[in-house]
Amino acid sequence: MSCHSHAVPIIFVMQSVRIHLTAIAIVCFFQVSLAQKHDYIWEFGYNYNPTTPQAEAYDLNFDTFPPRVQSAERNIFMINGYSNICDSAGNKLFLSNNCRIVNLNGTNILQGDSMVTDFELDYCNLYGWHPYEFYSCFLPIPGYSDRFYYFDKSTFKSNGGPLVIYTNEFQYSVVDVTDSGIDGAVILKNKVIINNEIGYGQISSVKHGNGQDWWLPVPARFGNKIYMVYAGKDTVYMHHAHSLGPTWGEIDGFQASFSLDGTKYVRYNPNYGLYLYDFDRCDGTLSNLQYFNPHDTILPSFGGCAVSPNNRWMYLADFDYLYQFDLKAPDILASKQVIAVWDGVSNNLPTKFSYIIYGPDHRLYVFPPTTTKNLHVINRPDLPQTGCDFQQRAIEFPYPYQNYPVFPNFRLGPLDGSPCDTLGINNHPLADFRPDPTDTNALAVRFWDVSSYEPAQWVWDFGDGSPVSQDTSPVHTFPASGFYTVCLTVANQYSGSSKCKVVEVKTVGYGSEPSGQGGGLVLYPNPSTGLVSVSGLDVQGCLAEITDLSGRAVAAVRFNNGNFDLSGLPSGLYFLRVSRPRVGILGIGKIIINK
Repeated sequence: MSCHSHAVPIIFVMQSVRIHLTAIAIVCFFQVSLAQKHDYIWEFGYNYNPTTPQAEAYDLNFDTFPPRVQSAERNIFMINGYSNICDSAGNKLFLSNNCRIVNLNGTNILQGDSMVTDFELDYCNLYGWHPYEFYSCFLPIPGYSDRFYYFDKSTFKSNGGPLVIYTNEFQYSVVDVTDSGIDGAVILKNKVIINNEIGYGQISSVKHGNGQDWWLPVPARFGNKIYMVYAGKDTVYMHHAHSLGPTWGEIDGFQASFSLDGTKYVRYNPNYGLYLYDFDRCDGTLSNLQYFNPHDTILPSFGGCAVSPNNRWMYLADFDYLYQFDLKAPDILASKQVIAVWDGVSNNLPTKFSYIIYGPDHRLYVFPPTTTKNLHVINRPDLPQTGCDFQQRAIEFPYPYQNYPVFPNFRLGPLDGSPCDTLGINNHPLADFRPDPTDTNALAVRFWDVSSYEPAQWVWDFGDGSPVSQDTSPVHTFPASGFYTVCLTVANQYSGSSKCKVVEVKTVGYGSEPSGQGGGLVLYPNPSTGLVSVSGLDVQGCLAEITDLSGRAVAAVRFNNGNFDLSGLPSGLYFLRVSRPRVGILGIGKIIINK
């Protein structure tokens, strides 16, 4: 069965799921795992020491759930603004701190220096970093697998007289992976698109309704105008402009973002309020502006905004408060609910609330506005009020950071059947999900569907012999603690896709991190072609004993060069028991090998 063939009728899938689902999931995973993981690594850091470039540098990798923190090496300052991009399989390609572009080795790519000019270039040369956030982004160029647009704003001197006036301009460059092999090169640099007064930051983007090209709204520095930039294959230009609603003045601290489906565009700053627009992905028009200020007093000039994946709830972060609004309420402002109040904890500096960023796992990540070691998480953003499960300081990093990622929803397809659906790109669904503990029963787990590209049917196999479920995001109670292979198959009129994950269920609550003696191991990548790593546990010198599904021992391998090498095993599902001499078993995990 092909993941990109026509969908199998759901009744057939239900009847045969016990026999075929795991095999289908293995095949489909490797067909789709190379697709659209451009945002799977968020890069963090602060200062660096040229003699030890790995100091204070680390990544948040979304290839596992929960995402894992891993050390990184880069000789680039990371403060305020930055952007990065991975290839479609989730491997690092480029990183920019808005001053220069470096490759995965941390060195400048060809022509990757001096990506800004005048005042900002002077600032970069003096301090090594850029003063503003949300100032740049990478986007895949439609029709190419190895070229990327790099959009950014830069400041130019607009006259040569005694009174120096600066003008912000919006520009783009083209970065090519193949020109210099792994190093890459900037092959087209700093081409100005808009040379009017452009506002600080607020970079955002969304897929065009044809499922391939891009829209980028660019707010003006003053007034109420938003320029709409169109980016297609080998063409970038300012398409049109809107002037809607109350004016804003010169200030940074706005965050702008799109809803996951691209139908809402929202901008927020505590000094100027919230601008919520409807957006048409076909013609790029903004409409139905809803404007309000959620509080009566002027707060510090930082704030964040995001819309929940189900398009129902809007979140605003205001330093000490996190709010939720119901977008379906007759009066959105009146629906305001306080989700959380900052608890007063500092970690290097106060861990208050600022920008809100979508994660590939459909959770919302709330960033503090100052240099800290923590990151807050809205675990269930599709649920109302405190059911959204906001966790302050859910993640603690090894070093302080103060930088913010800029990503669109790369997994957004075409508007099927719309006037702009002209390229014949259909929404072939991409299965994915994440487990989530319930609050009342340790053996009950909610499975959130985070699939992409318009699935219309869902079939869940929980790996415990129970009947399958056709719910979108079901809650399932397992018969006992242990490891279960849970598989989700999604389908629509075009094709089907499956994804399997090993889930550990405990009598004291669900967990997916290593749990010490005999606990569950987080193995990645999973599935794998052979080389397997372990997250969160020192396994240097450890032995992995491998058994098949029947419990028969099939191999024993030693950890070497950061991996267990299982390439000698045929494709299939295996158990790994990792132990250390004179210590005993460190953990047990499951791995799918597919070649």
